[in-house]
Amino acid sequence: MDKSTKKNSSTELLLRLQEEFPDSSKNTLKSWIQDKRVVIKENGKIELLPRRRFIHEKLEVLYEDKDLIVVDKASGLLTVATETETVYTAHAMLKKYLKPVRPHPVHRLDRDTSGVLVFSKNPATTEYLKEEFFHHRIQRQYLALVDGDPPSQGTWENYIYEDRNLVMQITDNPKEGKLAITHFERIGIFANCPLLRVRLETGRKNQIRLQAKNAGCPIVGDTKYRAFKNPLGRLGLHAELLGFVHPTTKENLLFSSRIPFPILKK
Repeated sequence: MDKSTKKNSSTELLLRLQEEFPDSSKNTLKSWIQDKRVVIKENGKIELLPRRRFIHEKLEVLYEDKDLIVVDKASGLLTVATETETVYTAHAMLKKYLKPVRPHPVHRLDRDTSGVLVFSKNPATTEYLKEEFFHHRIQRQYLALVDGDPPSQGTWENYIYEDRNLVMQITDNPKEGKLAITHFERIGIFANCPLLRVRLETGRKNQIRLQAKNAGCPIVGDTKYRAFKNPLGRLGLHAELLGFVHPTTKENLLFSSRIPFPILKK
C-alpha cells in the first residue's frame, strides 16, 4: 500500500468515525486511529478498543480491581526477583505502582515468555488463586512456534523434575518427578515452522518448553532446550489466554494478550 492509498484509507476512516461519534472532537478521533484502538469488524461495524494502560513499556494492565490485577508481560522481563535481578521484574514494578498495596505473584512466566499474568492484592485472593491453580481450574492457553514436525494434535504426558543444575528433566519414574500434561493442536505454519495452540492441564516449571523438546519439536529461539531456529529473534512462546472464576464476584473472567510475534500479526 503506497502513501496516497494509506492517506485515503485514514481519511475515509476518520469520516466514518465522525458519523459514528459526532460528539467527539476531530483530534480525539485521530488519536484513536493513531493508537490503533479502532477495529473494523467483518460485518463492517466499528469497534473501539479500550485505552491501553502501561506501567512500563514491557508491562500493560489488562484489568484491575480491589482483589487482583491482570497484566500483559513482554518477553525479556522477569516475573519475580532472582539473586541477580531484583528491580527489573513485573513484581517489582507492580509493588511500586500499587503501593501501599503489596501484590503477590500466584504463578509465573519465564523471562522470555510473554503474555498474561495475574497477581493478587490480598491474602484471601492469594490463597483462592493458588487453590485454583493447584486443582487445574485455571484456563491457560499458549501459542508456540516450534522447530520440528509435530502431529496435528495430541497430548504430551511426562513426569518432570529439576536437576542439581536447576534444569528441568523428564523421568519415567513417577516417584522422582511430577506429572505434567499438555494438550496441543497444530493451527498453521509460519517461517517454515509449525504453530501450535497449547493448553496446560498442569503447570510445571518450563513444562511446554521441556515437553516440546522431548517430542522432537523444541520452541524456536529456545537455546536452553536446544532449538536451532530463531525466526522471531526471541523465544516463540506466548501465554495467549488466562481464564478463572473471580474470588469475590464469582464471575467467569477471560483475559487475552495481543500476539507479539511480528510474522503472526494480521
